[in-house]
Amino acid sequence: MLKLLIFIMACLIILYNYKNNRLVSSSSLWVFCYILIFVVYPLYEKNINFEKKVLIDVVALVGIVCYFIGLTFGSRLVWGKGRTNTIGILLFPKYRIANICFWAFFALSIVILISKLGTSGITSILAGNMTAKQFALENDSSSSSYVFSVHLLVPCILCLWMTAESSKQKINSVICLCIYILETVLFGFTRIFLISIVAMILIYEIRNKPQRKQLFLVVAGIVGIGTVLVAMNFVRTFGLNTGRSFSDMLDLEYVFESTDFSSSYYWFDELLKKNPPYINPIVYLKPIFAFVPREIWTNKPEPLSMQVLKYINPMKAASGYSTAGNSVLGEGYAILGYFGIVLFPFLWGTVCGKLDKRYYRRLESGADHCLQNICYYIFAVFIVISGQRGDWCQYMTIVIWFYMLPMYIMSKVSLKI
Repeated sequence: MLKLLIFIMACLIILYNYKNNRLVSSSSLWVFCYILIFVVYPLYEKNINFEKKVLIDVVALVGIVCYFIGLTFGSRLVWGKGRTNTIGILLFPKYRIANICFWAFFALSIVILISKLGTSGITSILAGNMTAKQFALENDSSSSSYVFSVHLLVPCILCLWMTAESSKQKINSVICLCIYILETVLFGFTRIFLISIVAMILIYEIRNKPQRKQLFLVVAGIVGIGTVLVAMNFVRTFGLNTGRSFSDMLDLEYVFESTDFSSSYYWFDELLKKNPPYINPIVYLKPIFAFVPREIWTNKPEPLSMQVLKYINPMKAASGYSTAGNSVLGEGYAILGYFGIVLFPFLWGTVCGKLDKRYYRRLESGADHCLQNICYYIFAVFIVISGQRGDWCQYMTIVIWFYMLPMYIMSKVSLKI
């Protein structure tokens, strides 16, 4: 019964967005992920006995109600008097700068890959004898520098795709995207980055279409992205040279595993079995002190999800397991106890409502190629999905220093020839 109420409340929020011409928005994606975690997954999963499933239903219902309150509050929030019709100063990325940066960072990633892994290692992965997961886990130092170089391709692709005007520029943007996809599928370890960039481009491409057509394209996109998630998980785990059939992986359970949403519910259930750990909110400053070596700051806070894992299951944490993403509700519970379960969804709703409103105002004014919109797409997809998985701040270091900063530079630098 409670799950039905959660689902009805979610449908009302989606309908609210539809009526306000904001169907494709950060708030809609937030609600969609929320339903997958707290309604669809527990209904599907029959092999695990979740001890706190009734309590989870109760707090999940409270959470989505608080989110809707925050959403309506955020959509009406105004920063200062007389600014309801302004869109602020807009920055516009430059296509030529983004193109030069992409090919430079791509060359850098290949150089790092060859120097660290060697041609034999690359051949082994391409031949299917070694998986991307083995590369990431068995060659940690080499994989980290390589992954950072690949991260720098993301802002370049977003700027290229969303500023391309001529046919030649659009073809080049498609080529760059395909290169990134191929490199990530073969040598990348995490899936959220690739899926996020595809989802961002999808949102950009359908931004000005009628809402009914948007709805159809979004459903098609969800099916396609879900299939790609499973495919990436399949390739990174089993490699290309395997006797396993990919069709065996096309089941709902494997889709949940590929999104990590099943883990979010599982670890939230485990967390509710204990008293709130009341983790210090200083963990949200990670992007600021991320570059401070632990040798200098020996007590530097660990990521929130890692602290939660050590609190719930110290033995698993000691064995090398690195995360316990426990949903947006679990994150609130870990920081502020039951009050956090009320506050965190409200804050997410407020931020989503405010950013959605400003984004659609820019579209209405014709400013749909600006840096602010690209940053909105990053929030609407990458940050929202990370928040639903739990410990969104874990990824903010990448977002700020590897995505937003390069895009800002590409918006400010001019190339004169």
